Amino acid sequence: IVGASTMLCIFLALSGIYLRWPRNGHTWRNWLALDFSLKGRTFLWNIHAAIGTWVLFFYLLMSLTGLQWSYEWYRDGLYKLAGVERPAQRGGEGGGGGGERNREPPAVPNLTTAWAAFESATQATGYSSANIDVSMREGQIQIRYLDADPAHERASNTIALDPASGAIARHGRYDAKPLGGKLTSSIFVLHSG
Repeated sequence: IVGASTMLCIFLALSGIYLRWPRNGHTWRNWLALDFSLKGRTFLWNIHAAIGTWVLFFYLLMSLTGLQWSYEWYRDGLYKLAGVERPAQRGGEGGGGGGERNREPPAVPNLTTAWAAFESATQATGYSSANIDVSMREGQIQIRYLDADPAHERASNTIALDPASGAIARHGRYDAKPLGGKLTSSIFVLHSG
């Protein structure tokens, strides 16, 4: 219902611009100014059209970023358009099938060593918050953190560490991402304003 309503909002916003298009489209006053000399229904239409033009960008931004939570095809297209590989969903395939029983239990991670390696790696930039994932996904401890002065509240970095030695296997920084990666990482922030 939310996805269909969002698509309807996009349609209404774009059709409103089409219907609003003045004969003198190059005159910005026609698009943005309120005409207080008008009376009655003409004045109400002028208010509706001018304010609708003012908020059009924000409606489209909220709608186009929010639509990715509703439709898989839209999300896939968004990541493809941005030129970024879509992150894997958490939880994996299926729901705890029989294949899990025959696996060896993962090694107990050495959190003291991992934390020391993390603090050493973030010494130059600092950090304001950190979340440790000890589920040993891909056989590594993963720490998601924000820089001391992040670009926004979702501009997180990720360090993957070896559970025994604390050696850094991967360090993905938000600042090092290409523009498309930054935009797809910032969808929630763009959506919420």
